[in-house]
Amino acid sequence: MRTASTQQVGLTPSTQYDFQVRENRNGQASAWATLVSASATTLAAPTITAPSATVAIDGRIIVAFGLTYHGVTASWSGFGAGTTKTVDLLGLTTSVTPDPTTTPSASVAAIAASLPDPALRVVGTVLSYWVRTSAIRKSDGVVLHGAWTKVTNWPFTVT
Repeated sequence: MRTASTQQVGLTPSTQYDFQVRENRNGQASAWATLVSASATTLAAPTITAPSATVAIDGRIIVAFGLTYHGVTASWSGFGAGTTKTVDLLGLTTSVTPDPTTTPSASVAAIAASLPDPALRVVGTVLSYWVRTSAIRKSDGVVLHGAWTKVTNWPFTVT
């Protein structure tokens, strides 16, 4: 009995594939044979769940042209130590769910457990803060993005 193995890359998640093999002995190739037992469905794409995050006023403050601006920071329980997961933050003045391709305002390693909004916000502004988790798939290096999720204290009024 001969044994061989191979790893296939670039396969689509949740898709069934059939495999064929042939033997090459002393320069003579056998006919192709379908490996019925090797028919398999690839694993589903990994689930990337957004953290349960809250936002709060942080210590950043500036007064300019008669307006007061405060910093806002998102916080969550850190996770993913030693992994390639990040948490993305997005602050919008609309309550419409962001498109999956929307570029985040900022990103940080998921283990960090907090991420400041890079923009200072005018006191009284009502904002919709969203977070998502992104991860790099080890098999091919592709970045996978989870769904945008509202922070728990949504909407948030800058005070």
